[in-house]
Amino acid sequence: MEAMDLQSPPASFRSKVWAHFGFKVTDHGGKKVRVPDITICRHCSSDVSYKTGNTTNMISHMKRHHSEIFGEESAQACSRKEKVQPKGQLSLFDCMKTKAPSKSHSRAITQSIGKFIACDIRPVSFVENVGFMTMIKTLEPK
Repeated sequence: MEAMDLQSPPASFRSKVWAHFGFKVTDHGGKKVRVPDITICRHCSSDVSYKTGNTTNMISHMKRHHSEIFGEESAQACSRKEKVQPKGQLSLFDCMKTKAPSKSHSRAITQSIGKFIACDIRPVSFVENVGFMTMIKTLEPK
């Protein structure tokens, strides 16, 4: 396989998946130009579609084809010992521990919300949205 030119993502791209991908570069009249909607896997040189700001396709590729590499990184990043939340903000684990409701149904809802936030990588502030609060009032009026 011939070596391919890859352009690293800008420093502002924070997702850990960018360590495994670069942007495809093409030659236009002797000038190298980045292809903005195609990323290349640094492990297998596969083309992976990239929509601005959305790393889902790259993450899926890593999980599907390079789970031995990416699975290990994900497990390390999700360890409870690692504190990533902003200063002064409670961790999801601490929120769940300090605000445990008394009823089992409410507790199950709270735990389900916590799993939703953690698994889908949502900000904890998500629970302050009007649509979310309306849904919760429907589920548990008290």
